[in-house]
This record gives sequence, C-alpha cells and structure tokens, in this order.
Amino acid sequence: MQAARYSAADLRAGGYKKEEVAEAGYALPDLVFAGIPVQVLRHAGFSIEKLVENGFKVADLRMGGYPIEDLIACGIGARQLYDGGFKVRQLLSANFTTLHLHEAGISAKELRIAGRISAVELHAIGCGLSELYEGGYTLAQLHPVGFAPDEFRTVGFKAIDLEEVGFSATQLRGAGFTIQDMASCSFTVDQFREAGFSAKELHEALKLTAKELKDGGFAAAEIKAVGFKPYALKALGMLV
Repeated sequence: MQAARYSAADLRAGGYKKEEVAEAGYALPDLVFAGIPVQVLRHAGFSIEKLVENGFKVADLRMGGYPIEDLIACGIGARQLYDGGFKVRQLLSANFTTLHLHEAGISAKELRIAGRISAVELHAIGCGLSELYEGGYTLAQLHPVGFAPDEFRTVGFKAIDLEEVGFSATQLRGAGFTIQDMASCSFTVDQFREAGFSAKELHEALKLTAKELKDGGFAAAEIKAVGFKPYALKALGMLV
C-alpha cells in the first residue's frame, strides 16, 4: 500500500480499518496525522516513549490503556500522572509515598480523602496546621499532632473547641483567648482564677455573684474591688 504512495490518511479515507492502517508499516507521525487513536497504536506495538515524542499526553496514554506501572517505568512522575487523570489512590497503590505526592504538589485534602492518611503522618512530611485544617482534618484528628493552642486559635478554632480536646483554662489564656472568648466554656471559677483572670473580669464577663467568686477562691479584697458592698461580703462571712 505504501508502494502505491497512498498515505495512512488516504487508506483511512478509503475505508481501511484503523487496525489495518496501524499495521501497514507507516511511521508514527503518519498514523497520528491519519487520526489513529492511541488504543490502536498501543496494540500495534508503539512504545510509550515514541508516543510521547509525537505529542501524546499522559491523559492520552491513560485512556489508551497503558498501565500506570509502564508509565512510571518510562520516567513519568507523580505530578504528570496526577495531571493526566490518575487518582491519588492509584498513585499510592503504585508505591508513590505520601512524601513523593506532597512534594509533587498534591494537597493534604486529596491525600486525606484518597489514602486515609493521618494528620500526624502528613505533618511529619511537612504539612503545616493551615494546610491540614484546610484539608478537612478535624480538631480531634489534629490534636495528636501536638500543635499548641495559640496555633489552633490562629486557624480559627474557638476556646470551647479546644477545651473539648483537653486544653486547660490556663493554656487557653496563654494562647491569647480572652475571658469573653472563654465565656461559653465549662471551666469552674476556680480554674478561671488559676488561669489568671481577676474577680472583676469574671464578674463583668460571666455575671458572677459575690458568693460564686468566694466559692471560686477569691479573697475578700478581690471581691470588694469588683464593687460589691461590704455588707454583701459580711453576709458571706468574709472580713472586709
């Protein structure tokens, strides 16, 4: 057929099947010009390297049925594979590590969804709190990483959230939370006092009575400084 100087495109136009044209000995560029699909070219024995040289993308090769292992063996990296449509779980199954994938620019969210990878593991390969938080990790999943309460506050967690995972009133105050921020927490008056909040601050923010302040460990002078009358303190058995 080539001897008659018919091009691959001529043969296709003349009704020859794609498979027949692919097997007729034409050079790859001629077959590409004739519109022979990558699936047929693969079955005709053309290598990945030749197809890439002639303009085929990873997505074309994937749709053409080339296994991911063959593409990797040809030196195609994680980012190219991902951009070509391979899923993160396929990359993990092909023995790319989480470090490889993260270095290739694949986000914490994509890694979390695909591989059930813990926040601790991702933090160990360089993911910061902001990336993990934006990646959908919950506070319960982030807490074991060891981030400080001020870091959690920076990304938007509230004092009541941090109390629920075990941070103390002292730690939260040290992280920059105000008594107003902590008003919905379940800390006792004594715990607020030990954290360094004054009787005046607690009275103004939480509307605590003189008795509640006394029961929380505040001295008469501290309670008096809030503005309670001496008789109110005497009624509580406190010397003024």
